[in-house]
Amino acid sequence: MKKLPLSTTAVAVASLLLAGCSAGGALNGDKTVIKVGEAVSSPETLKVSDLGSKISYVPFETTDSSLIPESWHFMATQNRLLVINFSPNGWGHQNCLSFDMDGRFLGVIGHTGEDPEAYSTPFPLVSDDGNMLYFKRYGQMMYMQAYGVDGSYKGRVFPQIPPLGATGLSQLMDTIIVSVDSRLHKFDKDMWITIYSGGLNSRGVEGGVDTTVVKAMPEGYDSYLDYGTAYLSHCTGVMPHSVNLFLEVEEQGGERKHTYNAEWMCPRLGKVGGELHFKEPFIDTVYTVTRNSFTPLYTFDCGENRLVASEVNTKGIGKDKLLVSDMCETKDYLVFGASMGWMGDDSHTGYVGYFDKKTGITRATTVDKGFEDDLSGFMPFYPVASDGQGRFFGVITVDDIDKWLEANLGAEVPEPLRNLAPDANPICVMVSK
Repeated sequence: MKKLPLSTTAVAVASLLLAGCSAGGALNGDKTVIKVGEAVSSPETLKVSDLGSKISYVPFETTDSSLIPESWHFMATQNRLLVINFSPNGWGHQNCLSFDMDGRFLGVIGHTGEDPEAYSTPFPLVSDDGNMLYFKRYGQMMYMQAYGVDGSYKGRVFPQIPPLGATGLSQLMDTIIVSVDSRLHKFDKDMWITIYSGGLNSRGVEGGVDTTVVKAMPEGYDSYLDYGTAYLSHCTGVMPHSVNLFLEVEEQGGERKHTYNAEWMCPRLGKVGGELHFKEPFIDTVYTVTRNSFTPLYTFDCGENRLVASEVNTKGIGKDKLLVSDMCETKDYLVFGASMGWMGDDSHTGYVGYFDKKTGITRATTVDKGFEDDLSGFMPFYPVASDGQGRFFGVITVDDIDKWLEANLGAEVPEPLRNLAPDANPICVMVSK
């Protein structure tokens, strides 16, 4: 077995995030308020050149070993494109595929299962340099399986903290691991936060756990939302090929409730310009997270149609309620998807938009228009992910291309897309500075 990295420090932020639209209060200054309500009421043309100066189409190489199934998730690191194959019901084949920035298949990284090198979930934590991936392994003692980005197995590491939450709620910053544990809650107007810190150690668990209670939960408070019920349906955010999965469930009395899948809301905790930013579904505030603080940064102002978080599971999400379903950001821009009404209802209306962090201006358009490709003249662009190098990423499929060409006869097809087989893997669309 190869040697593991030196012991690192870990931080888990366990939060009962029950904040509604008023939780953070009104933030001062136009550059902290994202005026979604005003922007969607006055749609305007958005262009790819608003976000970058270059657009690239990168088909994922199609081989017998790299076939991408129906349920998958996309992550970009500094030097790799990762495709996570998963199963919404938790069964079936799950793994992580690695591609280079030109779409060439490099190999499978690990696998789920019970053998000594297997992990429990294919969603990894990625080191800052992109060279190490850490996958959770459940059992009597939770630990993490460490793999090199080349697929080589490095061994096990043991976080000296309470079990980490969903991988989309965790990030590595240098040698610090930060995790926000936000489970299914009764939405309320208050929040309780506890911060844990400790080391990742290849030799086993040593030492204690440092705990900082930012705000203690009242003793005996019933914080969990007990569904115990029937799963009805799932839907994604409004962005085509969105990485956010939402659920509709039914209580025993027949009452329908809306929630989200914590594992497949990725990433709710993201790296942006050396900071960690956190966005909870149904909550209108973006927070900055550190080892000992949780601070409001931006507020999505959805106007008079805003969704009040405390009413999500009492009054439901009506067709006149506006909520943010998707978000990804770079140092300069925050891109969002928003829905008027529940995304799973045919009557909902989707919007895409962006917030310019330098000017404080928010712009939006309807989801069918997306970001007009004024750089290559091809189909609309829909960002679903971003990275620390200022790049935005979207995904299209061969079916998407065929449908668009049927409606746009004579359009020129970018060279990388001209000879794709009908059953080819999806294509990564990359917009860079």
